[in-house]
This record gives sequence, structure tokens and C-alpha cells, in this order.
Amino acid sequence: MTVTERTEPIDVDTVVTGEWIITLNADREIYWDGAIAVSGGVITEIGKRAAILAKYRPAALIDEPGSIVIPGMINGHRHLLCCAKGAMPEGGQTLSALRQFIYPSFAALTEDDMHVYARDVEAVISSGARISQNPTSALKLAKGTTQTGKWKELAALLPRDSTRDPNAISAEQALEMATLGGAPALRMQDQVGSLETGKQADIVVFDTANFDLRPLHNPVANIVYGSTGHSVDTVLIGGEIVLRHKQLTSLDEQELRRGVEAINRRVLGEIGIAPLPKWPVI
Repeated sequence: MTVTERTEPIDVDTVVTGEWIITLNADREIYWDGAIAVSGGVITEIGKRAAILAKYRPAALIDEPGSIVIPGMINGHRHLLCCAKGAMPEGGQTLSALRQFIYPSFAALTEDDMHVYARDVEAVISSGARISQNPTSALKLAKGTTQTGKWKELAALLPRDSTRDPNAISAEQALEMATLGGAPALRMQDQVGSLETGKQADIVVFDTANFDLRPLHNPVANIVYGSTGHSVDTVLIGGEIVLRHKQLTSLDEQELRRGVEAINRRVLGEIGIAPLPKWPVI
């Protein structure tokens, strides 16, 4: 009689499950009811949920069977310090906004303030630089991105309107640009941008229970056209869980909000900006 050998589960740091796992790998495979095993900050294996849970024993299980899971998006535009949101006077274009608001705001910041503003200085100093498109900031300052921008196609919806062509860019292309497309700009295409064995475990888990992502039919289209920051439930960076159930795990959010609020109010007072509504406040 043959005795079947029993294989013990392999210990890993984390397993992340999801209803839809959009890998962005070379074949653009999407796992339905899938899971990702993570160990040592990198992806160990991706497969069907039942098979991964049977094969691996995670120290932490992020079990979100109704979620959409994608690679971490690549942020190509980040200021290490920033102005108060909603405080910039309306109607200003780039030069006037820089001279009247942004430069005076930066000049009013102290060295202590910089410690609050700057979750990357050393990383930026030690890295190279590539070109990225930043349509949101360009639109705010009326730079003419839709008319004269060199790369009008680097956004999901703008090129459709500017060319009056509903096929100018697809949801799939938009998601590729936000993940795979940004990785070479950081010279990290071998490390991030897709969910594949051996790549860094940068993983975003979207909560599909909220109305942003419902009704859910095509997870790629839902993410591109329907998701917001509020849709994100969990984030892993290099295997570290930095956001869980919409709460930061390594920072005191309340303390950070208070610190930034105090700095912004002081800076606005020093440069003489009072960002109040135009309508009467009673």
C-alpha cells in the first residue's frame, strides 16, 4: 500500500487574497478568486486562493475575498513639501500662482516644518530622474495640456475629449501607464509595476463594497473610471503593510493632521492669504 506523503505548509510573511487580482504581467493575467504569497518583501507566488492558502502558512493573512488587487501605482509627481489645500487663490495661472502663493509659502517654512513635510528627501537625492506627465496639476493652473501638451495621451479621459475620439485610450492602457508605465521612469521596471514572482510586494487592495466600484463587472474599467482614494482598503510597500482598513499603520494620523494644519495656518498668515469662501459665511 502506498502512503501519501503529507507536505507541511511553507511559512511566509503575508498572504493577500482577492476576488480579482490584476497582475499586469507579460500576459496580463487576471486571477479570479486568487491570492498572493509574500515573503522577505517580495512576491513568492501568485495563484488561485485555495491553492495558495493550502501551500503557504502566512504570519499575516489579508483575506479580502471580495476585493480588487492591483500592483502599486507609480507616483511620478510628488513635492516633498506642499501648500495648503484649498488655499490657493482662484484664477491664477502658473507664473502668478508661483509668485503670489507658492514661492512665498515655501519661503515661510522653517527647518522644523520640513521634518513634517519631507514620508523622501534622501531617496530623491540618491536617485536619477525621468520625465512624467502630471495632468492634474497642469489642469489646475490652466497650462493648456489638452491643446498644446506634448503628451496629451498620458491620461485616461483627456485625450478622448481633446480628440473627440472615444477610442483614443482604453482603460487597460490607462492602468498600464499608472503601473508598468511609471516603473521605467524610476528605473525600477525589474522590481515594481506588476504582480509577479520575485518582484517587490507593492500591492493595493481595493474595497469593492463601497459605491465607487459598484456595480462591478470589469475590474479594470471599474478601477480606472470609478475608484477614488477612499476605495483603497489596504496597501503593502515592499511587503510591509502601511495601510490596513483605510488606516495608516506606521503614523499617528491625528498628530500628523494637527502638525500640518498648524504649519499651514501660520504660513498663510505670514504671506497674507485668507482662503475663505466667496459666499457669505454666517
